[in-house]
Amino acid sequence: MSGDELEHAKNLFPNGIDLRKGLPEITIDNHIFSNELSFNYAFFANKISFENCRFEGSVEFRSASFKREATFSDSIFFENANFGYVQFHAVAEFKRVTFCGEVTFYCQQTDDNFAATFSNVILKTMPPVFHGRNCHPVCDFHGVTWPEIPKQDDAIQTHNTIETALKNLKISSESLGEKSKTWEDVAELLRQTLKSLEEILIICGSALQPLEKVVKAIKDALKAPDKVVLGHLEDASKCLEDILKNPLSVLFYHINCYEYIRTQAENIGQLELRKEMIRRELACRAELAEPSFERLLRKAYGWICDHGTSIGRPAFALLCIWGFTFAAWRGWAAQEAAVTTWDVLYHTGGRMLPFVGGHAYVEEHTLKALRAAPHVLHFLSAMAAILSPFLLFLMALALRLKFRMSV
Repeated sequence: MSGDELEHAKNLFPNGIDLRKGLPEITIDNHIFSNELSFNYAFFANKISFENCRFEGSVEFRSASFKREATFSDSIFFENANFGYVQFHAVAEFKRVTFCGEVTFYCQQTDDNFAATFSNVILKTMPPVFHGRNCHPVCDFHGVTWPEIPKQDDAIQTHNTIETALKNLKISSESLGEKSKTWEDVAELLRQTLKSLEEILIICGSALQPLEKVVKAIKDALKAPDKVVLGHLEDASKCLEDILKNPLSVLFYHINCYEYIRTQAENIGQLELRKEMIRRELACRAELAEPSFERLLRKAYGWICDHGTSIGRPAFALLCIWGFTFAAWRGWAAQEAAVTTWDVLYHTGGRMLPFVGGHAYVEEHTLKALRAAPHVLHFLSAMAAILSPFLLFLMALALRLKFRMSV
Protein backbone atom coordinates (compact mmCIF):
# COMPACT_ATOMS: atom_id res chain seq x y z
CA MET A 1 0.00 0.00 0.00
CA SER A 2 1.16 3.53 -0.62
CA GLY A 3 1.48 6.02 2.24
CA ASP A 4 -1.85 7.68 1.46
CA GLU A 5 -3.62 4.35 1.20
CA LEU A 6 -2.14 3.23 4.49
CA GLU A 7 -3.34 6.40 6.24
CA HIS A 8 -6.77 5.86 4.74
CA ALA A 9 -6.82 2.29 6.03
CA LYS A 10 -5.74 3.43 9.50
CA ASN A 11 -8.67 5.85 9.60
CA LEU A 12 -10.95 2.83 9.35
CA PHE A 13 -9.60 1.63 12.68
CA PRO A 14 -9.26 4.65 15.02
CA ASN A 15 -7.52 4.29 18.38
CA GLY A 16 -9.59 2.67 21.09
CA ILE A 17 -12.01 1.09 18.60
CA ASP A 18 -14.10 -1.84 19.86
CA LEU A 19 -15.01 -4.08 16.93
CA ARG A 20 -17.63 -5.85 19.04
CA LYS A 21 -19.89 -2.81 19.09
CA GLY A 22 -22.39 -1.96 16.42
CA LEU A 23 -20.14 -0.45 13.79
CA PRO A 24 -21.04 -0.09 10.14
CA GLU A 25 -19.59 -2.35 7.50
CA ILE A 26 -15.81 -2.12 7.14
CA THR A 27 -14.87 -1.59 3.51
CA ILE A 28 -11.28 -1.99 2.30
CA ASP A 29 -11.98 -2.34 -1.41
CA ASN A 30 -9.70 -1.66 -4.39
CA HIS A 31 -6.49 -1.67 -2.37
CA ILE A 32 -3.03 -3.03 -3.18
CA PHE A 33 -1.22 -4.75 -0.31
CA SER A 34 2.39 -4.99 -1.44
CA ASN A 35 3.74 -6.60 1.75
CA GLU A 36 2.75 -9.58 3.84
CA LEU A 37 -0.56 -9.15 5.65
CA SER A 38 -1.52 -10.74 8.95
CA PHE A 39 -4.95 -10.79 10.59
CA ASN A 40 -4.20 -13.79 12.80
CA TYR A 41 -6.68 -14.15 15.69
CA ALA A 42 -8.58 -11.06 14.53
CA PHE A 43 -12.21 -10.65 15.55
CA PHE A 44 -14.58 -9.08 13.00
CA ALA A 45 -17.96 -8.40 14.60
CA ASN A 46 -19.45 -6.71 11.52
CA LYS A 47 -19.41 -7.08 7.77
CA ILE A 48 -16.03 -6.61 6.16
CA SER A 49 -15.14 -6.30 2.50
CA PHE A 50 -11.80 -6.83 0.72
CA GLU A 51 -13.35 -6.68 -2.73
CA ASN A 52 -11.13 -6.18 -5.79
CA CYS A 53 -7.90 -6.07 -3.78
CA ARG A 54 -4.39 -7.18 -4.76
CA PHE A 55 -2.51 -9.15 -2.11
CA GLU A 56 1.05 -9.26 -3.43
CA GLY A 57 2.49 -10.86 -0.30
CA SER A 58 1.30 -13.84 1.71
CA VAL A 59 -1.95 -13.34 3.64
CA GLU A 60 -2.68 -14.78 7.09
CA PHE A 61 -6.16 -14.96 8.62
CA ARG A 62 -5.33 -17.90 10.88
CA SER A 63 -7.83 -18.38 13.73
CA ALA A 64 -9.68 -15.20 12.84
CA SER A 65 -13.41 -14.95 13.53
CA PHE A 66 -15.97 -13.43 11.15
CA LYS A 67 -19.27 -12.91 12.95
CA ARG A 68 -20.98 -11.56 9.83
CA GLU A 69 -20.46 -11.67 6.08
CA ALA A 70 -16.93 -11.42 4.67
CA THR A 71 -16.33 -10.51 1.03
CA PHE A 72 -13.13 -11.15 -0.94
CA SER A 73 -14.69 -11.19 -4.42
CA ASP A 74 -12.64 -10.17 -7.48
CA SER A 75 -9.41 -10.09 -5.46
CA ILE A 76 -6.05 -11.61 -6.40
CA PHE A 77 -3.78 -13.49 -3.98
CA PHE A 78 -0.31 -13.68 -5.54
CA GLU A 79 1.19 -15.70 -2.67
CA ASN A 80 -0.19 -18.20 -0.16
CA ALA A 81 -3.48 -17.42 1.58
CA ASN A 82 -4.05 -19.03 4.97
CA PHE A 83 -7.63 -19.20 6.30
CA GLY A 84 -6.84 -22.08 8.62
CA TYR A 85 -8.96 -22.38 11.78
CA VAL A 86 -11.01 -19.35 10.70
CA GLN A 87 -14.56 -19.27 12.08
CA PHE A 88 -17.06 -18.14 9.47
CA HIS A 89 -20.37 -17.49 11.24
CA ALA A 90 -21.97 -16.18 8.04
CA VAL A 91 -21.49 -16.65 4.31
CA ALA A 92 -18.03 -15.77 2.97
CA GLU A 93 -17.82 -14.69 -0.65
CA PHE A 94 -14.79 -15.60 -2.79
CA LYS A 95 -16.44 -15.06 -6.17
CA ARG A 96 -14.04 -14.61 -9.10
CA VAL A 97 -11.01 -14.67 -6.80
CA THR A 98 -7.64 -15.71 -8.24
CA PHE A 99 -5.34 -17.76 -6.00
CA CYS A 100 -1.82 -17.92 -7.45
CA GLY A 101 -0.35 -19.84 -4.52
CA GLU A 102 -1.65 -22.27 -1.94
CA VAL A 103 -4.93 -21.58 -0.15
CA THR A 104 -5.99 -23.46 2.97
CA PHE A 105 -9.18 -23.52 4.99
CA TYR A 106 -7.98 -26.32 7.25
CA CYS A 107 -9.78 -26.71 10.57
CA GLN A 108 -8.66 -29.20 13.22
CA GLN A 109 -12.05 -29.37 14.90
CA THR A 110 -14.84 -30.25 12.50
CA ASP A 111 -16.71 -27.17 11.32
CA ASP A 112 -20.32 -28.12 10.47
CA ASN A 113 -21.30 -24.65 9.30
CA PHE A 114 -18.80 -23.75 6.57
CA ALA A 115 -20.71 -21.61 4.09
CA ALA A 116 -18.79 -19.93 1.28
CA THR A 117 -19.21 -19.22 -2.41
CA PHE A 118 -16.31 -19.99 -4.75
CA SER A 119 -18.03 -19.45 -8.09
CA ASN A 120 -15.63 -18.68 -10.99
CA VAL A 121 -12.57 -18.91 -8.74
CA ILE A 122 -9.24 -19.44 -10.53
CA LEU A 123 -6.71 -21.75 -8.85
CA LYS A 124 -3.35 -21.35 -10.56
CA THR A 125 -1.10 -23.95 -8.94
CA MET A 126 -2.65 -25.85 -6.01
CA PRO A 127 -6.14 -27.06 -5.02
CA PRO A 128 -7.60 -25.64 -1.80
CA VAL A 129 -7.37 -27.52 1.49
CA PHE A 130 -10.75 -27.97 3.22
CA HIS A 131 -9.90 -30.77 5.65
CA GLY A 132 -11.98 -30.50 8.82
CA ARG A 133 -14.71 -28.43 7.11
CA ASN A 134 -18.19 -29.80 6.47
CA CYS A 135 -19.58 -27.73 3.63
CA HIS A 136 -23.03 -26.22 3.96
CA PRO A 137 -25.35 -26.79 0.95
CA VAL A 138 -25.05 -23.06 0.19
CA CYS A 139 -21.41 -23.61 -0.87
CA ASP A 140 -21.04 -22.91 -4.57
CA PHE A 141 -18.17 -24.19 -6.74
CA HIS A 142 -19.72 -23.39 -10.11
CA GLY A 143 -17.26 -22.37 -12.82
CA VAL A 144 -14.09 -23.01 -10.78
CA THR A 145 -10.88 -23.20 -12.84
CA TRP A 146 -8.84 -25.96 -11.23
CA PRO A 147 -5.04 -26.20 -11.50
CA GLU A 148 -3.38 -28.39 -14.08
CA ILE A 149 -2.68 -31.99 -13.10
CA PRO A 150 1.02 -32.31 -12.12
CA LYS A 151 3.06 -34.57 -14.38
CA GLN A 152 5.27 -37.43 -13.24
CA ASP A 153 8.04 -35.98 -15.40
CA ASP A 154 7.84 -32.77 -13.34
CA ALA A 155 8.28 -34.79 -10.14
CA ILE A 156 11.34 -36.53 -11.59
CA GLN A 157 12.75 -33.21 -12.73
CA THR A 158 12.16 -31.76 -9.25
CA HIS A 159 14.00 -34.69 -7.68
CA ASN A 160 16.94 -34.26 -10.08
CA THR A 161 17.07 -30.52 -9.39
CA ILE A 162 17.19 -31.12 -5.64
CA GLU A 163 19.99 -33.68 -6.10
CA THR A 164 21.96 -31.18 -8.20
CA ALA A 165 21.39 -28.46 -5.59
CA LEU A 166 22.65 -30.76 -2.84
CA LYS A 167 25.75 -31.58 -4.90
CA ASN A 168 26.45 -27.88 -5.48
CA LEU A 169 26.09 -27.08 -1.78
CA LYS A 170 28.52 -29.83 -0.82
CA ILE A 171 31.01 -28.62 -3.43
CA SER A 172 30.70 -25.07 -2.09
CA SER A 173 31.18 -26.21 1.51
CA GLU A 174 34.24 -28.33 0.67
CA SER A 175 35.78 -25.55 -1.41
CA LEU A 176 35.37 -22.98 1.35
CA GLY A 177 36.48 -25.43 4.03
CA GLU A 178 39.69 -26.26 2.17
CA LYS A 179 40.08 -22.62 1.06
CA SER A 180 40.62 -23.82 -2.51
CA LYS A 181 38.22 -21.14 -3.74
CA THR A 182 37.29 -17.66 -2.64
CA TRP A 183 33.82 -16.60 -1.50
CA GLU A 184 33.26 -14.76 -4.81
CA ASP A 185 33.84 -17.99 -6.76
CA VAL A 186 31.29 -19.89 -4.67
CA ALA A 187 28.64 -17.14 -4.54
CA GLU A 188 27.68 -17.50 -8.22
CA LEU A 189 27.13 -21.24 -7.83
CA LEU A 190 24.94 -20.61 -4.79
CA ARG A 191 22.87 -18.03 -6.68
CA GLN A 192 22.20 -20.52 -9.46
CA THR A 193 21.19 -23.13 -6.89
CA LEU A 194 18.91 -20.63 -5.15
CA LYS A 195 17.22 -19.73 -8.45
CA SER A 196 16.48 -23.37 -9.33
CA LEU A 197 15.02 -24.11 -5.88
CA GLU A 198 12.83 -21.00 -5.96
CA GLU A 199 11.41 -22.14 -9.30
CA ILE A 200 10.46 -25.46 -7.69
CA LEU A 201 8.73 -23.66 -4.81
CA ILE A 202 6.62 -21.64 -7.26
CA ILE A 203 5.32 -24.86 -8.83
CA CYS A 204 5.06 -27.11 -5.78
CA GLY A 205 3.96 -24.72 -3.02
CA SER A 206 3.75 -26.20 0.46
CA ALA A 207 3.94 -29.75 -0.83
CA LEU A 208 7.72 -29.22 -0.62
CA GLN A 209 7.64 -26.79 2.30
CA PRO A 210 11.01 -27.92 3.73
CA LEU A 211 12.60 -26.33 0.67
CA GLU A 212 11.68 -22.95 2.14
CA LYS A 213 14.17 -23.61 4.94
CA VAL A 214 16.82 -24.46 2.36
CA VAL A 215 16.15 -21.28 0.39
CA LYS A 216 16.32 -19.23 3.59
CA ALA A 217 19.62 -20.87 4.59
CA ILE A 218 21.16 -20.12 1.18
CA LYS A 219 19.96 -16.51 1.32
CA ASP A 220 21.46 -16.19 4.80
CA ALA A 221 24.70 -17.67 3.51
CA LEU A 222 24.86 -15.11 0.70
CA LYS A 223 24.42 -12.28 3.20
CA ALA A 224 26.41 -13.69 6.10
CA PRO A 225 30.06 -12.97 7.04
CA ASP A 226 32.62 -15.52 5.91
CA LYS A 227 32.89 -17.12 9.35
CA VAL A 228 29.29 -18.33 9.51
CA VAL A 229 28.75 -19.19 5.84
CA LEU A 230 29.68 -22.84 6.32
CA GLY A 231 27.11 -23.21 9.09
CA HIS A 232 24.30 -22.01 6.83
CA LEU A 233 25.43 -24.26 3.96
CA GLU A 234 25.54 -27.29 6.27
CA ASP A 235 21.99 -26.54 7.45
CA ALA A 236 20.80 -26.28 3.84
CA SER A 237 22.55 -29.54 2.88
CA LYS A 238 20.98 -31.39 5.80
CA CYS A 239 17.48 -30.20 4.82
CA LEU A 240 18.00 -31.34 1.21
CA GLU A 241 19.19 -34.76 2.37
CA ASP A 242 16.05 -35.13 4.51
CA ILE A 243 13.86 -34.20 1.52
CA LEU A 244 15.52 -36.82 -0.71
CA LYS A 245 15.12 -39.49 2.00
CA ASN A 246 11.43 -38.65 2.50
CA PRO A 247 10.19 -37.30 -0.84
CA LEU A 248 6.93 -35.36 -0.70
CA SER A 249 4.98 -35.63 -3.92
CA VAL A 250 2.82 -32.82 -5.21
CA LEU A 251 0.58 -35.52 -6.71
CA PHE A 252 -0.21 -36.89 -3.23
CA TYR A 253 -1.10 -33.38 -2.15
CA HIS A 254 -3.54 -33.01 -5.06
CA ILE A 255 -5.07 -36.44 -4.47
CA ASN A 256 -5.73 -35.74 -0.78
CA CYS A 257 -7.38 -32.41 -1.61
CA TYR A 258 -9.58 -33.87 -4.37
CA GLU A 259 -10.62 -36.84 -2.21
CA TYR A 260 -11.87 -34.57 0.55
CA ILE A 261 -13.68 -32.18 -1.79
CA ARG A 262 -15.33 -35.20 -3.44
CA THR A 263 -16.74 -36.41 -0.12
CA GLN A 264 -18.07 -32.92 0.60
CA ALA A 265 -19.64 -32.71 -2.87
CA GLU A 266 -21.46 -35.99 -2.17
CA ASN A 267 -22.74 -34.68 1.15
CA ILE A 268 -24.17 -31.45 -0.30
CA GLY A 269 -25.47 -33.08 -3.49
CA GLN A 270 -23.27 -31.26 -6.04
CA LEU A 271 -22.95 -34.03 -8.62
CA GLU A 272 -20.96 -32.07 -11.20
CA LEU A 273 -18.34 -31.14 -8.60
CA ARG A 274 -18.18 -34.75 -7.46
CA LYS A 275 -17.68 -35.94 -11.03
CA GLU A 276 -14.89 -33.41 -11.60
CA MET A 277 -13.13 -34.45 -8.39
CA ILE A 278 -13.31 -38.12 -9.38
CA ARG A 279 -11.83 -37.28 -12.78
CA ARG A 280 -8.99 -35.26 -11.30
CA GLU A 281 -8.22 -37.81 -8.60
CA LEU A 282 -7.98 -40.62 -11.17
CA ALA A 283 -5.82 -38.43 -13.43
CA CYS A 284 -3.41 -37.82 -10.53
CA ARG A 285 -3.26 -41.53 -9.72
CA ALA A 286 -2.50 -42.28 -13.36
CA GLU A 287 0.46 -39.90 -13.19
CA LEU A 288 1.56 -41.35 -9.86
CA ALA A 289 1.63 -44.96 -11.11
CA GLU A 290 5.02 -46.46 -11.86
CA PRO A 291 5.82 -47.16 -15.53
CA SER A 292 4.01 -50.45 -16.11
CA PHE A 293 1.06 -52.03 -17.88
CA GLU A 294 -1.20 -50.63 -15.14
CA ARG A 295 0.01 -47.09 -15.88
CA LEU A 296 -0.68 -47.67 -19.59
CA LEU A 297 -4.23 -48.83 -18.78
CA ARG A 298 -4.83 -45.81 -16.55
CA LYS A 299 -3.57 -43.48 -19.27
CA ALA A 300 -5.72 -45.19 -21.90
CA TYR A 301 -8.74 -44.89 -19.59
CA GLY A 302 -8.11 -41.15 -19.42
CA TRP A 303 -7.63 -40.74 -23.16
CA ILE A 304 -10.68 -42.77 -24.20
CA CYS A 305 -13.30 -41.60 -21.70
CA ASP A 306 -11.65 -38.89 -19.57
CA HIS A 307 -11.56 -41.20 -16.54
CA GLY A 308 -15.18 -42.28 -16.81
CA THR A 309 -16.69 -38.80 -17.11
CA SER A 310 -16.99 -38.40 -20.89
CA ILE A 311 -19.88 -39.81 -22.90
CA GLY A 312 -18.82 -38.18 -26.16
CA ARG A 313 -15.30 -39.66 -26.40
CA PRO A 314 -16.27 -43.38 -26.38
CA ALA A 315 -19.30 -42.59 -28.55
CA PHE A 316 -17.06 -40.85 -31.08
CA ALA A 317 -14.57 -43.74 -30.97
CA LEU A 318 -17.42 -46.19 -31.54
CA LEU A 319 -18.68 -44.15 -34.49
CA CYS A 320 -15.17 -43.96 -36.01
CA ILE A 321 -14.67 -47.73 -35.72
CA TRP A 322 -18.04 -48.43 -37.28
CA GLY A 323 -17.49 -45.85 -40.02
CA PHE A 324 -14.10 -47.31 -40.97
CA THR A 325 -15.47 -50.88 -40.93
CA PHE A 326 -18.55 -49.89 -42.93
CA ALA A 327 -16.44 -48.02 -45.51
CA ALA A 328 -14.13 -51.05 -45.95
CA TRP A 329 -17.03 -53.47 -46.39
CA ARG A 330 -18.90 -51.06 -48.66
CA GLY A 331 -15.85 -50.72 -50.93
CA TRP A 332 -15.76 -54.47 -51.37
CA ALA A 333 -19.56 -54.76 -51.74
CA ALA A 334 -19.51 -52.31 -54.65
CA GLN A 335 -18.05 -55.15 -56.76
CA GLU A 336 -20.54 -57.74 -55.53
CA ALA A 337 -24.00 -57.67 -57.07
CA ALA A 338 -25.44 -59.87 -54.31
CA VAL A 339 -24.49 -57.45 -51.49
CA THR A 340 -26.28 -54.12 -51.10
CA THR A 341 -25.57 -51.13 -48.91
CA TRP A 342 -28.30 -52.21 -46.50
CA ASP A 343 -26.72 -55.67 -46.23
CA VAL A 344 -23.40 -54.07 -45.28
CA LEU A 345 -25.16 -51.85 -42.74
CA TYR A 346 -26.87 -54.82 -41.10
CA HIS A 347 -23.68 -56.85 -41.11
CA THR A 348 -21.36 -54.21 -39.59
CA GLY A 349 -23.97 -52.92 -37.15
CA GLY A 350 -24.79 -56.41 -35.94
CA ARG A 351 -21.13 -57.11 -35.23
CA MET A 352 -20.69 -53.93 -33.14
CA LEU A 353 -23.99 -53.96 -31.26
CA PRO A 354 -24.45 -57.27 -29.44
CA PHE A 355 -28.21 -56.76 -29.08
CA VAL A 356 -28.76 -56.22 -32.83
CA GLY A 357 -29.00 -59.23 -35.12
CA GLY A 358 -26.85 -58.31 -38.10
CA HIS A 359 -28.00 -61.28 -40.18
CA ALA A 360 -31.68 -61.19 -39.29
CA TYR A 361 -32.70 -59.53 -42.56
CA VAL A 362 -29.97 -60.92 -44.85
CA GLU A 363 -30.86 -63.38 -47.60
CA GLU A 364 -29.13 -66.75 -47.78
CA HIS A 365 -27.25 -66.00 -51.00
CA THR A 366 -26.13 -62.64 -49.59
CA LEU A 367 -24.88 -64.35 -46.44
CA LYS A 368 -22.79 -66.73 -48.52
CA ALA A 369 -21.29 -63.75 -50.38
CA LEU A 370 -20.41 -62.06 -47.08
CA ARG A 371 -18.71 -65.19 -45.80
CA ALA A 372 -16.62 -65.30 -48.95
CA ALA A 373 -15.28 -61.76 -48.34
CA PRO A 374 -11.49 -61.20 -47.91
CA HIS A 375 -9.97 -62.20 -44.58
CA VAL A 376 -8.90 -58.64 -43.83
CA LEU A 377 -12.55 -57.52 -43.76
CA HIS A 378 -13.45 -60.32 -41.35
CA PHE A 379 -10.47 -59.29 -39.21
CA LEU A 380 -11.77 -55.69 -39.09
CA SER A 381 -15.22 -56.93 -38.11
CA ALA A 382 -13.74 -59.10 -35.37
CA MET A 383 -11.75 -56.18 -33.92
CA ALA A 384 -14.87 -53.99 -34.01
CA ALA A 385 -16.85 -56.72 -32.26
CA ILE A 386 -14.19 -56.93 -29.52
CA LEU A 387 -13.80 -53.18 -28.97
CA SER A 388 -17.43 -52.10 -29.16
CA PRO A 389 -18.61 -53.74 -25.88
CA PHE A 390 -15.80 -51.98 -23.98
CA LEU A 391 -16.74 -48.62 -25.48
CA LEU A 392 -20.42 -49.19 -24.73
CA PHE A 393 -19.48 -50.09 -21.15
CA LEU A 394 -17.47 -46.87 -20.79
CA MET A 395 -20.44 -44.89 -22.10
CA ALA A 396 -22.67 -46.60 -19.52
CA LEU A 397 -20.20 -45.70 -16.74
CA ALA A 398 -20.22 -42.04 -17.77
CA LEU A 399 -24.03 -42.03 -17.95
CA ARG A 400 -24.27 -43.55 -14.49
CA LEU A 401 -21.83 -40.97 -13.09
CA LYS A 402 -23.61 -38.09 -14.80
CA PHE A 403 -27.09 -39.02 -13.62
CA ARG A 404 -25.99 -40.90 -10.49
CA MET A 405 -27.96 -44.01 -11.40
CA SER A 406 -27.65 -46.99 -9.09
CA VAL A 407 -26.94 -50.50 -10.30
